[in-house]
Amino acid sequence: MINNQELQLKSNTPTYKIAEETPLIALSRIHQAKKDTLPSEALWLENKLAFDAEDFENIAQKMERRYNVNIVFENEDVKKLRFTGKFQKESINKALLSLQKTAAFRYKIDTNQIVIY
Repeated sequence: MINNQELQLKSNTPTYKIAEETPLIALSRIHQAKKDTLPSEALWLENKLAFDAEDFENIAQKMERRYNVNIVFENEDVKKLRFTGKFQKESINKALLSLQKTAAFRYKIDTNQIVIY
């Protein structure tokens, strides 16, 4: 590789100056956000409920265990909604409200049963 040097060919061709190329990618110091030390599957040990692109049906099963409730879906399409997130100290109502802000579904809570429609 020749950078900022003159290149002279031995024939009758003129002398060229090759300019330094600008790199396509410039690496600098990488800053990483603090992550949980446990994989999402084990975050329950720290009383956290985490999910990454999981469907609502699987998240509901985790919520049932965590909040000691029974969750019933009345709409099959809602079961397939995918969410990514993490809850730590949120109540079941606050957790569902947070999920509801990103997807169109409704729910009602009756004692220990939650109906999602």
